[in-house]
Amino acid sequence: MAFNLVNHPILLHHLKHCLGISVIAYDWFQPCLSDCSQCVAISNVKSWASTLTCGVPRGSVLGPILFTIYTLPLGDIIHSHHTGFHLYADDSQLYPACDNSESSSIKVALTKLETCIDDIRQWMPNNHLKLNDNKTEFLFICSKFGTHPTNPKITIGLDEIAPASTARNIGVVFDELLIPFLLLSLVNIINLSLVSSTVPTSFNTAQLLSILKKPHLDTDELNNYSPISNLPFISRVLEQVVTSQLVTHLWKHNLTEPFQSAYRKNHSTETAVTFVNN
Repeated sequence: MAFNLVNHPILLHHLKHCLGISVIAYDWFQPCLSDCSQCVAISNVKSWASTLTCGVPRGSVLGPILFTIYTLPLGDIIHSHHTGFHLYADDSQLYPACDNSESSSIKVALTKLETCIDDIRQWMPNNHLKLNDNKTEFLFICSKFGTHPTNPKITIGLDEIAPASTARNIGVVFDELLIPFLLLSLVNIINLSLVSSTVPTSFNTAQLLSILKKPHLDTDELNNYSPISNLPFISRVLEQVVTSQLVTHLWKHNLTEPFQSAYRKNHSTETAVTFVNN
């Protein structure tokens, strides 16, 4: 829904004044946004085309990145409150930290959270967006060995929100004790593997899945299938840690091949062709 509410003049302002998009590129974005239309197609029947006065198409190539550009000021607002956060499209998560053994620390964290959300609520309508107060979930995460505060609550608009026992995070359900336990276990396992220079056999045992290359192909012909190697979750986390450090080392010391575009940030077949043409 949020993608459909993007205000084109505000988005163009961000492109020009926040990102410094050049005049020629900026002039291209204006008709790209203003001349959009859409229709409904059912079988071979199409409705009349309707001009779009706002929004970016979710199924387009540019749509998702334009939405993240549109919400750039949101990150500035949260940064100003000195709290951790993570954004995933129109899903926002705030992570203020506190010492759960001290009531004053908990109170400061909750106040910081409320103040930050209040500023977000003020920014939203000015940018044609809406924060759903009643869909906000509040999860107080602490060690099972720590002291859980008595009935902590936060106020958002007219709604008073008490801590939930679980909260959904991009399709994954977390509870108040899972995250500290999970993170501590993952850190210990990864550090042990790196320090001891060992990788357990179970980490390298993949499950092979056969995926049909194209829907219309003969399912009885083995050559029509592509093998997909599915590694355990912990193995992928370990690889991600190693990959991050390896890529940082390569970039820091300029050890990458300039003409290699594969598996590199901000590089693709399109950028490779552009680089060759230039």
